[in-house]
Amino acid sequence: MTKFIAPFKMVEIEINSHCNRQCPYCPQGIPEYRKPPVFMNVENFQHIMNSLKKAEFSGRLSFHFFNEPLLHPNLDEMIICAKEILPNAHQVIFTNGDLLTDETFNKLIALGVSKIVITSHSGKIYPQREGQIVLKPIDLNLTNRGGKVLKKTSTLSIPCFAPSTMLIIGVNGDIILCYEDADKTLILGNIFNNSVEEIWNSPLAVNVRNELEKGNRNNQQVCCKCDNTTHIDPIVYDIHP
Repeated sequence: MTKFIAPFKMVEIEINSHCNRQCPYCPQGIPEYRKPPVFMNVENFQHIMNSLKKAEFSGRLSFHFFNEPLLHPNLDEMIICAKEILPNAHQVIFTNGDLLTDETFNKLIALGVSKIVITSHSGKIYPQREGQIVLKPIDLNLTNRGGKVLKKTSTLSIPCFAPSTMLIIGVNGDIILCYEDADKTLILGNIFNNSVEEIWNSPLAVNVRNELEKGNRNNQQVCCKCDNTTHIDPIVYDIHP
């Protein structure tokens, strides 16, 4: 039997479900989207890391899905856990920077984070630091988040390789179609119930990826509303807002 080696190059985990900001271009800016905070516990996070280890994952690992990861009280433990179990993965934190002090930045880097991407909404100036990228909202490649933020009337007919290159994990362990699927309309499986291999190779997951790679975005509710054109080829875009 051929060993399953992770074909995806990026994993994004929703370690908590809330954000301290309500930006107009993000679903968190929609009042009905915001729900009571939910935090992933360290034990479940460790289970995910061990599942990724079995698949020999060595790509980019991040801790967000429309949430602010620095709000998680056990983020330090998770970073240490990921470093120990997946030493070849590179951890990248996407943050709005509101809670990012010099002390916190230095601690995160020392624990094992390789890059911190800050979206500065307040116009705050950050000191130049190794391992840091600072963006402003104007720098972002904004999308309608699968029609959640801005409605779209026509369906694109160009390929999308996002689900082919990324694994998106919700706070409850659900494997979500894509990082644009804000309402989690398509769940491919749950990492606490099945192996990564079983989920990735399930008939549903295979069929969805194949259709999207051919440019057929009509089959899924979120895809037919999505205006994301970033992943039109198999090239891995390591950093995306």
